[in-house]
Amino acid sequence: MSGGGKQPSSTTSTSEVTTTTVPKYLQPYLTDIASKAQAETQTPYQAYGGQRIEGFSPDQQAAMGNIRGMTSPGEYDAAGGMFGGMAGMGAGAAMQGFGGAAALQGMGMGQAATGAGRAFGAADALGQRGQSAVDQGMQRAFDLSTPQTFGAEQAQQYTNPFQQQVTDVALRKAREEATRQGNLANLAAAGRGTAGGTRQAVMDAMRNRDTSTQLSDIQMQGSMRGFENAQQQFERDQARRMGAANLGATMAGRGFGAMGQAGGQYGSLAGQGYSAAGQANQLLGATGMQGLAQGASGLSALGGRRQQADLARYNAQMQAGAQQQALNQKQLDTDYADFLRQRDYGKEQLGFYSGILRGLPSQMGSSRIAYGPQPNTLGQIAGLGIAGLGGLGGNRGYGG
Repeated sequence: MSGGGKQPSSTTSTSEVTTTTVPKYLQPYLTDIASKAQAETQTPYQAYGGQRIEGFSPDQQAAMGNIRGMTSPGEYDAAGGMFGGMAGMGAGAAMQGFGGAAALQGMGMGQAATGAGRAFGAADALGQRGQSAVDQGMQRAFDLSTPQTFGAEQAQQYTNPFQQQVTDVALRKAREEATRQGNLANLAAAGRGTAGGTRQAVMDAMRNRDTSTQLSDIQMQGSMRGFENAQQQFERDQARRMGAANLGATMAGRGFGAMGQAGGQYGSLAGQGYSAAGQANQLLGATGMQGLAQGASGLSALGGRRQQADLARYNAQMQAGAQQQALNQKQLDTDYADFLRQRDYGKEQLGFYSGILRGLPSQMGSSRIAYGPQPNTLGQIAGLGIAGLGGLGGNRGYGG
C-alpha cells in the first residue's frame, strides 16, 4: 500500500500598472506652451489710460448756454408800454371832451340847461360803467401781456411726466435685445469650442460698448423730444396769454368807448357845440387807440417769431454738435478696442498655438506591467518534502 501527500492550495492574485506617455515629437511643444502660459499668467494688469467717454462738443455747450441765457424779447416790453400808453390817451381824450363841453356850455347854451340837468344822472352812471370796464380790461391786459422766459423751471413744468417712462421702455427693450445677442454669441462660441477664450472676451467687450452707445443715444433722443415738446407747449401758452392780453385791450377799448359815449350823450343834451367837441375827441381817441393796439400786437407777434427763430437755430446747433460728439465717441471706442487687441495679442497667439497642437495627430503610447504573487519558500520546501515521502512509500509497497 502506498501513501501519498496532499499539496497545500494557494490563492493567486495579479495587479497591473498602466503608464501613458506623450509622443516624443510633441513633448517640446507642450513644454513650450506650458511655460508661455505660465509667463502670461504672471503678466501684471495693464489699465487703459485713454479717454472712454466723449463730453459735450463746443457746439452743444454753446447752444445750451444760449438757451439758458434766453430772456423775454424786447418787443414784449415795448408792447406793454404801448398798452399802458393806450390807457393814458383814452383818459386824456375823455377829459378833453369834458373840457370842450364845459367851454361851450359857458358860451351861452342856457336853452339846454333843463335837458342837461336830467341827463347828468344818466351820464354819470354811464361814466362809472365805462371807468369800471377800463380798469378791468387794462388790469387783465397788464397781467397777461408780460412774457415769461423759458428756463429750467418752465422746462420741468411743461415736460410730459410720462416721457421718461416711454424712454425707459425703449432702454429696456435695447437691453433685452443685447442680452439675447450675447446669449446667441455665447452659444456660438461654445459650439466652436472657444467659450471663455480671449476672442469671446473681446467680442463681449465690443458688444457691451455698442449696447452702451445705443442706450446713451436712446436716452439723449428721449430727453431731447421731451425738451422740444415742453418748449412747444410753453410757446402755445405764451400765444394764449398774448391772446388774452389782446382781449383785455379790447375790453379797455370798449371801456374807453363807453366813457366817450357818456361824454357824447352829455354834450348832446348840453348843446350842439358840446356834442361836436365830444364826437371829435372820441374819434381822435379811438383812432389813436386802434393804432396803438395794432402796433402793440405787431410787436408781440414779432417778438414771438424772433424767439422761435432763435430756438430753431440753437436746436440746429445742438444737432450738429451731437453728430460731432458721436463721431468722436466712435473714435474713442476704436482706440479702446485697439488697446484691447494689443493687450491681449499674446493670449490670442497662445490660444492659436494651443489650437494647432490640439489638431495634430497625438496617439498616446501606453505600457502595462502585470505583477503576480510572490512565491512562498516554506510552502515550496514542505511541498517538496511531502512529495518525496510519498515517492518513498510507493516504492516500498511495490517492492514488498
